[in-house]
Amino acid sequence: MEDHDDTAMVQDSRADVLALLRRIAAGNNQPYDLGRRIWQLSMVKVDPAGNWVYHPLWLLWGALTDWVEVKPAETAQAEDAMVEAAKGFLRVAGQETLERAFFDHWLYERLGYERPDGSGGT
Repeated sequence: MEDHDDTAMVQDSRADVLALLRRIAAGNNQPYDLGRRIWQLSMVKVDPAGNWVYHPLWLLWGALTDWVEVKPAETAQAEDAMVEAAKGFLRVAGQETLERAFFDHWLYERLGYERPDGSGGT
């Protein structure tokens, strides 16, 4: 796992997130390291008045990278899920309705976050 200077990771655009997702989807890099960069970028960009997409990105990549950190024996499964999530988001990127459905699926069905209406995950 790489250690990165935080200032080098804080980029200003959604294009940077998409570029990181493409690198994960291509399978040529360490998904954890790139996922951590997405989480960090999204954490900095979470702003109720800003682009809505950063909050669910922060939750998703936080959960996926935490999986590696909390259960290192499951790193392969977690990184497979990261690749799957990256490919899935790239398929719907730029289509807000489909992006929201993607996050609903990953956050509430796959990762078990409680829905805002209190109905819980799977």
